[in-house]
Amino acid sequence: MIALLFTLLCGSVAVADDISELELPNPRTPQDESEARAMARTLAEREGILAGTSTGLNVVAALQLARELGPGHCVATVAVDTGLKYFAGDLFRE
Repeated sequence: MIALLFTLLCGSVAVADDISELELPNPRTPQDESEARAMARTLAEREGILAGTSTGLNVVAALQLARELGPGHCVATVAVDTGLKYFAGDLFRE
């Protein structure tokens, strides 16, 4: 499944018996929660992806890394949560 997703996103395949064998960047850049919330709303509105702020934060960081790496590189991230629990709050009320 990981290899298939990577192929669809990047046009190439990364396969490993153990995920720890993959060479993955681990950038730890501080992000503002308001950016994560805004991205979660953007993902829902533009892409039809109902996700929460953790996923929004992942996408913000992935886009930042993609800009830093420039053309010819592929950056993938994971949607780690759904946005269902946020219906009770104000995330999607704007």
